Amino acid sequence: LIRIYPDSDDTLRYLNTLYEGNSPYELDFWQPPTHVGAIVDVTVAPFDAPIFVRDLESKKLNYVVAVNDLEKQISGRRSVTGKKISMWIDAGIHAREWIAPATAMYIVHENRMWRKNRRPATCKRHHFHTVCCAGVDLNRNFDWFWSCKSVIV
Repeated sequence: LIRIYPDSDDTLRYLNTLYEGNSPYELDFWQPPTHVGAIVDVTVAPFDAPIFVRDLESKKLNYVVAVNDLEKQISGRRSVTGKKISMWIDAGIHAREWIAPATAMYIVHENRMWRKNRRPATCKRHHFHTVCCAGVDLNRNFDWFWSCKSVIV
């Protein structure tokens, strides 16, 4: 796992061309290139890693090898294949529950993991780096830059 720190628009353009698939290397982007200052995480096939690192050095990109052998890290973790997560929804049992089956079908087919209060990322300069927030998760980070001077009331 290689962590790259794009510090210019040229670097960002180069990383975007790699991200779009115009790459001679076998890459898997965990964090895609979005803007200057945002961390880009990339995994590289073992046979491409030395050449890719040499390419990063020749282009004078700031990078860190975060995990040297990702396969060893992953294989050391325990497997969770033994647990089968399931959910039981009772609906339409009683004759007078006319809306319950429709509600159950809505719950089953609705993507409940998507936060409906998301908006495009806003980035702020914070000390020596840029902090970005892709909307607000009302259960967790509601106080991010809360009550700043730029808030319109």
